[in-house]
Amino acid sequence: LTPDVLTGIEARFKATRSLQVDDATKDYLKGLLPKLDIAEVMLTDQYGYNAVTTSPSSDFVQSDEGWWQTAWASGGTTAQATADAAVQRVVVELAGIVKDGSDKVGVVKVKFGLSAVDSVLSQGSGGSALRVELVDSTGKIIATSTGNQRFKPLGAFSTIVGHSGNAVFNYAGDTELQ
Repeated sequence: LTPDVLTGIEARFKATRSLQVDDATKDYLKGLLPKLDIAEVMLTDQYGYNAVTTSPSSDFVQSDEGWWQTAWASGGTTAQATADAAVQRVVVELAGIVKDGSDKVGVVKVKFGLSAVDSVLSQGSGGSALRVELVDSTGKIIATSTGNQRFKPLGAFSTIVGHSGNAVFNYAGDTELQ
């Protein structure tokens, strides 16, 4: 889309920023939000236009966004943690292609909240020496049992990712697997 066309489309849908093509789908998705600690669901059509959203989006056209282009081209995005100003909380974002048979028809993006994870990790450590850290696909800590380390890089993330096999292993510091 040219910048002029994009500006015109955005202006036309400024009020809703979504086609909201199916109220039943929107209501169903909104019902899932609190049950699954989901902050937002956004479903686009094959052109990247918001078809159904559970909350107002910052814009109507998503096809110019990197996450949309990655999902459309490769089938999905990796998990990314972010402090999302739109939903005013820390979320993990994932996007994936939507198909009708073998035809690509859109992209869905889900922003998962971390409230339940934070609660479980803080209760699970129970004052012990046990340390559990949840990292996103880039190695940033998104939840931890030891306090507020959110968005700090996990030392030796590349070493952990490079660990082969399905066996359990011990991580004893910033650089070494045991």
